[in-house]
Amino acid sequence: MERSAKRSMTPSGCKSAGAVGVRRISVWQKRLKPIYQELLQAVQNSSVIHADETGWRIDTLSGWLWVFANQKVTLYRIADNRSSDVVLEILGEHFKGVLVSDGFRAYDDRRLKDWLKQKCLSHLLKDLNEMEESQKGLAVRFARDGTALLKAALALKKEKACLDPLEFEQRAQTLERQLDELIARKRYLQNPQNLRFARRLHRHRPHLLRFLYVDELDATNNLAERQLRPGVIIRKTNGCNRSNGGAKTIRS
Repeated sequence: MERSAKRSMTPSGCKSAGAVGVRRISVWQKRLKPIYQELLQAVQNSSVIHADETGWRIDTLSGWLWVFANQKVTLYRIADNRSSDVVLEILGEHFKGVLVSDGFRAYDDRRLKDWLKQKCLSHLLKDLNEMEESQKGLAVRFARDGTALLKAALALKKEKACLDPLEFEQRAQTLERQLDELIARKRYLQNPQNLRFARRLHRHRPHLLRFLYVDELDATNNLAERQLRPGVIIRKTNGCNRSNGGAKTIRS
């Protein structure tokens, strides 16, 4: 389905203000509903989907603008919550693709425990860099080792097409082993920050290096973040939704 930007349901309707604007959007909402359903089905049937969310306003109440996207389709959803309920509503309980996201807890709900996932390495590298800058002495080695490992994995993915399959497999398995050693529960980490991060990586362990083995899978969630930017611009320049009715119309 090669129509991501041209046929995607965007939050741009938020620019219309007042009852007249909402009525106009309501008319378009009815006309576009079949396209929305087509996009929703495309998202649910995708082999890879990136997801992200950002703050939104519905009158004086807090809401959330969600995005679900890949290279072919982008779908937006305005919701009054930031829970895994939205993920399940959009992707369905039996999503068979790979969900790419940051480490926000909504993407790790127990109802999603059997899903295939990829955690964003950009977020992890950013956190590791901040850790390295704030630590001293031997404590800094954990962040340096973690950074080197994740960067090596990113480099291996770039080289994959040029490598003999056996060489790729050997190098990938070396990285897998090094990651296991870095975050092993039996490893004694005195620094509390390092210990917390190791536990975080251990919790996400199955979802850290999956990108190495799936050609179309990115190691980062940059795509979803880019697709959220139009909504962020609207939020800054025109506000969001001025009523629950407007939000309901746009998000339906």
